[in-house]
Amino acid sequence: AAEVLCKVLLAERATVYVLRGETGELESMATSGNMAQTIRLPVTSSSLAGHCAKTRKPFLVPDAYGDLSSLHPDLRFDASWDERLRFRTRDVMCAPVHFKGDLLGVVQVINCGAGRFKAQDLDALASVARVIGYALHHARVYEDLASMKQLEKKKAQFMRVLIHELKSPVAAVTTMLDSWRMMAKSLGGQVPPERTGQIVDRVSARM
Repeated sequence: AAEVLCKVLLAERATVYVLRGETGELESMATSGNMAQTIRLPVTSSSLAGHCAKTRKPFLVPDAYGDLSSLHPDLRFDASWDERLRFRTRDVMCAPVHFKGDLLGVVQVINCGAGRFKAQDLDALASVARVIGYALHHARVYEDLASMKQLEKKKAQFMRVLIHELKSPVAAVTTMLDSWRMMAKSLGGQVPPERTGQIVDRVSARM
């Protein structure tokens, strides 16, 4: 997906961020032209991708180092990645990734040359983001189904172990009770209390 974004939009760098529900952060899942290191961002207006996730709106920034207050007063571009990569970010486009109203992540593309992205490029980015949203949604459905199947396997395994563990003591208790019934029958229904107590003790021990 990141490579397709670079080819379609003639971008130098692309990142697909996935929204992690357990942490509420954006986490880079796929990159093209960037460092392989995982990037995590909060869903706040302190970063371009975070702001996109928060507003759920696509946008184009002609110069990441310029005035970003038109998008949000707190928005600042993090230049630390440029310093590591010896890169100068200029054009940036971001679009939310969602499926049926659920936010799943953000796609971001970057160029070092000013004015390379045009307003109409946002439509192309949004189209690719929709395809990514469709893919992510169905990947999660597949994972959920796989987890459910695994859970069913563990449940079946647990039941097999449980049944195996119960068979022995239940069989022993049944045998003791049958013996008690036979004894009671042979003695005309009168079993000595001490003998009954012994059988009850053995049944309790087995249980």
